[in-house]
Amino acid sequence: MTWSIRWKVTLGTLVAVACGLLVAGVMTIQSLEQRYLTQFGDELEAKTKLVAYGFQPLFHPSSSHPPPSALQETVRDLGNRASASVTLVTADGTVLADSAVRDADVPAIENHKSRPEIQQALSTGHGEDIRPSHTTGQRTMYYAVLLRQSQDAAPIVVRVGLPMAIVDRETSELKQHLFLALGVAFLVALTLSIWLAHNITRPLSEIASAARQLSSGHQTIPIRT
Repeated sequence: MTWSIRWKVTLGTLVAVACGLLVAGVMTIQSLEQRYLTQFGDELEAKTKLVAYGFQPLFHPSSSHPPPSALQETVRDLGNRASASVTLVTADGTVLADSAVRDADVPAIENHKSRPEIQQALSTGHGEDIRPSHTTGQRTMYYAVLLRQSQDAAPIVVRVGLPMAIVDRETSELKQHLFLALGVAFLVALTLSIWLAHNITRPLSEIASAARQLSSGHQTIPIRT
């Protein structure tokens, strides 16, 4: 099938516009997702530091080691205040308390030493990671910090996790609105490209028609300019 000049111009314009819209859309989504993640991470870091401060009285050098019941009560209270899950982990990965599980289930929690945010916190003093939660199954952002204690005390990591449902929902809504806007822009581009192609190729079509008429024997053919 032979394409006319008009349709070649139209399709060429549409392909260029579609590629431009696609690139702009992808870059916009990535930029806004990164902004959401940065804001979410800053909020989580602030909450983690406040939660760690709340544990200070329990691990004061002059105080005896708190019993598991007191740790569980504290992580639940701090978790409710921070609207997040709170976990207390030793340097060997043993979970001392977790606000997301029942008291009786704490000893059965798997070792957390392999968790990226725990390893980073033990190495540098703080760490973060994003992954599905083993407890809730939701995609969660974790932030962990070392609890400040005396130098001879064993390191303890305070970890706070926030489900990313809000970020995921806002990102999904953003994508829907952006795709709608891109669809409208593409329809406008389609209309304009057809109009432009018609106006650009009309003189060429008239010249081609006149040439065919001249070749068939017509001596004078009016051509609009």
